[in-house]
Amino acid sequence: MQLRLFDAIARLFLDPSEESFIAVYHLVATARHAMAIQRVTDFDVQIRSAQLALDDIAARAEQTGEVALYQLERKTLRAAAPQIAAAIEAASPIALTAAQDRVMAELAVHGIAMPTHATETLA
Repeated sequence: MQLRLFDAIARLFLDPSEESFIAVYHLVATARHAMAIQRVTDFDVQIRSAQLALDDIAARAEQTGEVALYQLERKTLRAAAPQIAAAIEAASPIALTAAQDRVMAELAVHGIAMPTHATETLA
């Protein structure tokens, strides 16, 4: 699972696109929801930092029509990645499944459908 997160972040860095952004967003949001479901706060700072960076990227993409990352956002995601991966690894399969369902519902509300390969279960 850690490799999947690191791969998604690397793809976002190398080829910023809506698809690569959504893949990273999906994993970070899944970690955030899984930790909230289990009431684990150990990874809150890193998950929140990554989420804020992703929020900034999304806001800028809405304005410009292009997914682009500033150096600070890259550093933030790179620094947070090991702890986010650890959060996903620490989550129970039930929490991961529930978190993933919640993220998919959030994305669907915004009219975003996940690519088939990205919807595989994390558990």
